[in-house]
Amino acid sequence: MTDKNSNTFLFNAQLCGNRRFDLIIQWPTQLTIDVLYMLIVDNLSGGSVTIFLNPSKRKFCSSLEFSPESSNYNICIYGLTVKETEYGRFYQLCSHSRGKLKGLKVADTGISDITMNFEMKETNVVELPMKHNMKKPMNVTVLRCPPASYTIIQSDTKSSEVFTHVLFLKQPNQTFVFILNSFQTIFPLPLNLESGTWTEIQMLRLSRQNCSTNKHMIAVTVHHSHVISFKTYLSMDDYKQLYILALEYLYGKNTSAQQCKPIEFFYRNKSEQYYKDILKSTSGEMIPYTKDNNGDQGSIINGAINGLFYSTLLGPKSKPPPISFYGPVRLHLKANIIFTENCNIYFSDFYCHYEQHYVTIVLTRKGSPEDDFCNTHLLMMDKDDNPFMKLSRNINGLKTVMATMGIVVEVFYTESVNIRSFLQWGHGYMSKTVLMGRGRSKPEGIPKNENCNKCNLSHKK
Repeated sequence: MTDKNSNTFLFNAQLCGNRRFDLIIQWPTQLTIDVLYMLIVDNLSGGSVTIFLNPSKRKFCSSLEFSPESSNYNICIYGLTVKETEYGRFYQLCSHSRGKLKGLKVADTGISDITMNFEMKETNVVELPMKHNMKKPMNVTVLRCPPASYTIIQSDTKSSEVFTHVLFLKQPNQTFVFILNSFQTIFPLPLNLESGTWTEIQMLRLSRQNCSTNKHMIAVTVHHSHVISFKTYLSMDDYKQLYILALEYLYGKNTSAQQCKPIEFFYRNKSEQYYKDILKSTSGEMIPYTKDNNGDQGSIINGAINGLFYSTLLGPKSKPPPISFYGPVRLHLKANIIFTENCNIYFSDFYCHYEQHYVTIVLTRKGSPEDDFCNTHLLMMDKDDNPFMKLSRNINGLKTVMATMGIVVEVFYTESVNIRSFLQWGHGYMSKTVLMGRGRSKPEGIPKNENCNKCNLSHKK
């Protein structure tokens, strides 16, 4: 008897060994499904069969090249709706169902035919399908380009053969599927992703199409990637919210912690050899390097601009801490020589490494390429009036740099600094500090603590 409140699709397959495999797929009539995408995954080998079905046809019969006696299988069925943009077509997940076919049990019972029922449940998010860790997975990477462009690149295709690929993309509230019929190496994502959000992708390569019509397709998955995670860039709205979180954290402290202290020197710890090499060079300049992934993984300056980090933290006696994790030699540079009226100042991060909280400030030279970038993508602050670091006049009328001690303010200065000149003119000096830990920063940086409810936007969304 037909249920008027549900749609039904029958998939009849002839398996190896003259065994029949019937799948009955049902979903509510109010749910629009444009494509049924089925994956039959071998849990032992990691191999899979991919099946695309047109649900409007209600029935499809074909043969399948797998033997249920030899392994256990996961069967995943995805209900997809079509999305059309000016950049192309893709699909969004709207429903899902899954089941397990236990091969040994089937073999023991001697059942000649197998029937399985699947009821599609409305959902926008599922786990990515291929959990088997291949020894040589597809080499897939994500190229991020500010402010919000993402390109998928796979670089291990050596033959001239053009494969069909399937790309899964999962965000916290939505999952997309892309069917790439002529994809070879580069695929710019044709949609806007949610900003500041961890995103997962996985790519499958299809070949050996057993059956292909204008309505249905069956193919073998011959290769797949691991699940790859990346964080989308923070938007301007995200930076404004992060700035508010930093203010809430700062103003939640006592009054004395909120007060700014005069900063005579910015300082930077490195190895003795680091500074020797610079002073021996012809220029004597400390050259900016590309911003690493320290802090928020969605920070738009990561990998995008060059600069050098300096600290402003002072201890109880208004002196820098006597220890350092980054090197035994500390370079002190006059703060008001670096931070001048010719600079712009930008808020770029608020994060912690489980205990101490940090605010990252980008200090640029007005009109520089880095300044143009930050002016477009970051939150500019008033250099003379903000709660983190500012210019002020002392009792003698001279410009003084002031910084809060309620949060560790780290300065990412985007200009090179001539150390030799600073030392010769008495605008800086070097000192020794007690070395702690590994004595150097990690090349890739240290990601922020994603579980902190004070500095993560995900806890506020």
